[in-house]
Amino acid sequence: MLERNPNYIASELRHDRPASAEEGIGRAEFVDFARRHFLPIAACMALGFVAAGLYVASEEPLFTAQTQILIDLKTPALLDSQSREVETSLDTAEVESQMTVLRSEMIANMVIDELGLTGDPEFQGEEPPRLEVLASTLAKAGTELGVLDEKTAETWRDDIIEGVREDAPAAAGDAAVDPESGEPVDERRLALALFQSRLGVSRVSVSYVIQITFNSRDPEKAARIANATAEAYVREQLLSKLNAMEQGNAWLEGRLNELRHKLNTATQAAQSFRARHDYSIPETPEEPPAAAEEAAGAADVPSDDPTLEELEATADTYRKLYGSVLESYTSSMQHKSYPYSLVRVITPASPPFDKSHPKTKIVILFGGLAGLLLGVGLAFGRQTLDGTVRSGRQLRTALGVDCIVEVPRPRSSGKDVRGLATVAVDRGSGFAEAIGRLKTAIRVNAKADGSISIGVASSQRGEDKSVTASNLGLVCVASGYRTLVVDGNPLRGTLSKFLPRPADAGETGPAKPDLGPSSPVSRLHWYDLLPRRFGESAIDWARTSGLKSSWKDLQPPYEVVIVDLPAIEDSIDVLPALPALDFIVILAEWGSTPLDAVGRSVRVADAMGVPLLGVVLTKVQRPDWSRWRMRRHPIR
Repeated sequence: MLERNPNYIASELRHDRPASAEEGIGRAEFVDFARRHFLPIAACMALGFVAAGLYVASEEPLFTAQTQILIDLKTPALLDSQSREVETSLDTAEVESQMTVLRSEMIANMVIDELGLTGDPEFQGEEPPRLEVLASTLAKAGTELGVLDEKTAETWRDDIIEGVREDAPAAAGDAAVDPESGEPVDERRLALALFQSRLGVSRVSVSYVIQITFNSRDPEKAARIANATAEAYVREQLLSKLNAMEQGNAWLEGRLNELRHKLNTATQAAQSFRARHDYSIPETPEEPPAAAEEAAGAADVPSDDPTLEELEATADTYRKLYGSVLESYTSSMQHKSYPYSLVRVITPASPPFDKSHPKTKIVILFGGLAGLLLGVGLAFGRQTLDGTVRSGRQLRTALGVDCIVEVPRPRSSGKDVRGLATVAVDRGSGFAEAIGRLKTAIRVNAKADGSISIGVASSQRGEDKSVTASNLGLVCVASGYRTLVVDGNPLRGTLSKFLPRPADAGETGPAKPDLGPSSPVSRLHWYDLLPRRFGESAIDWARTSGLKSSWKDLQPPYEVVIVDLPAIEDSIDVLPALPALDFIVILAEWGSTPLDAVGRSVRVADAMGVPLLGVVLTKVQRPDWSRWRMRRHPIR
């Protein structure tokens, strides 16, 4: 006959364990984690919401206005001499250069001078105290919600602001101080730095449109500064073009004067040469051959004097240069008389309706998320530092033992006897179903003759050993097995105290609690109970009840013997009775029994040579997903 593996058989019968428990955290463990740490997580999340709300209420709101300008490359038709568009294009570097000009100190200084921002408190680093902002925000919220009337809210806000100003140091007239050097900061430099920090310049996609944004506490001021920045840039572009034209015109004018002088000189030279020489050919007699040869030889001698052709060619060249420069000068003067810019505003800025900073919804959401993460982190830390047993996976991972079944906490009932008959009073509960699965795991490991003796022990007191043993005995009796429950706890004797036997029952007999004829508990088929002898010490009980033959001597022979043992760590004197048992079951209270205590109990049982059937978790507070699935999808 093959040997049985009780751990394997017990693990096969644990239907309450989800299939994914070996792979990771199951749904039940996740729900249990959320339920146990719900309050700290919710408190941290609420704290995050409150902190985010206070930040939003105390932070000075900023409004962002935006305007758009276009770099137009089309020349006006009035100035296009050829009546066609000039086909030009800007590359990315040129557009970036224009954006750099927009961010430059030149544009900033133009706007600061135009709007007089040097004397603006906002551009001198002066910020209202957060308490004033918070008081104003709360007063406004109270008025909108109807909690405060306008007069009361205004009075309350003014009192807080006045108190803050009285307590604040008088530094209104003090100049700003550089935190690094400790020297006073020039108002101009400070206004320029704050202006550039709040100015935003960006390119819209790959177009020639540049977007300008500006942040300010006042929406009207934000729109005014954004429009002034765009206008200053357009004006700067126009002025720079006019300056370039003036410089070009001055150069063209000087060049014209120079060419005019040279043209006049060349023309006069040609006319003077023509006046000094007579190019007419008179009728003369035929010269002798010798004279003709002498004249021809004289003509071959080169001369350094310019000819008329050279003088006329030089004059004609200067005439063409003068005409070209004169045409350019005329075109430049026409452009100067009608100035135009390649940059124009296509979308002027308007005062924004909503603030851009702080983003209320985003800040509140981020605060809640941060609080949630903080709460989960604290809960995970508590879970990590918690050394108690909370899942079967924990037992398998840390100790290498199996969890037979997880028994929920029994529901209290006035009809019950200290929970000793819960399976009968509350038949459809999760407790009753768990005890039924424990009974199945025990019966599967019975010996060849169908009998089995099982000891119910625990690592510490108060882990429902007597409750589990009594309800297990009732389930075995209800299944038709002859069952004997032995009160093996000489120190407490819970079963012997609350389940007395009839007087004619002899040494063993069915327990008969006296609860009246109307009680459903009194009408149960109880198991036979072997009580402890009052006054008997633990050593005497171990000497008499620990013998292997003691279970066989009882008549009639029992198929199931359940021994209610005391806590192993508290009753070392009872341990000699353990070899009389076929198996032992160790109980551990969910969320209360330390994992180390369970490990010590497992090692003690192994040292005594009693096979360990497994560990039973008691008082488990976890939703029963199997019952929920049965209610949603009943078996047809």
